[in-house]
Amino acid sequence: MHGKMQSLQIKSLQMNNVLFYIVFARHCEFASLLIKEMVNNIKQYYVKYTNTIQCLNSLEFLLNSKQLPHNHIVVLFFFLLSIDSKMRHWLLNTQQNKSDRDFRDKMLEKNIELVMGGQNNLSSNIKNPFLGQNVVFTSLHPHTAVSILMSISNEDFFYPIIMQQDATSIDTVFTKIKKLVLVS
Repeated sequence: MHGKMQSLQIKSLQMNNVLFYIVFARHCEFASLLIKEMVNNIKQYYVKYTNTIQCLNSLEFLLNSKQLPHNHIVVLFFFLLSIDSKMRHWLLNTQQNKSDRDFRDKMLEKNIELVMGGQNNLSSNIKNPFLGQNVVFTSLHPHTAVSILMSISNEDFFYPIIMQQDATSIDTVFTKIKKLVLVS
């Protein structure tokens, strides 16, 4: 009886929010899928910069070859998230309940000219693409998202990677991301 009760409880558990999941679940394929989507989104910003496009293509190759460790994938995800507004909008849209999405969209529509590419990023009720499955995460509340996004958009956040460029710099940033997501 106890085993049956325990399995019923496990079936009803929700996963935590998607950013928490990306950092702590060690599900590299899911994070890589989102990174590839961000790379495709970002390429359109840098079409005239051939060196940047080559670097993004190399990154896609590395992701496809599954050679990157989990810490690197997480750092890449959050770095690209600081650039890609479309992914930020997607994360907020898919993780909010319908009434929150409707309210936010209503506010966005009032001031749509203030949001770069805002019209393209209004919610469209797309389900989470979780390797072909539908998965339920707890909501990514705006106050959680804002604290994370504001921190990673600070130019000092990725400073260790840019300035130190040593073996520990990615681990240093990964630890910062882990603490940030845990505390938020």
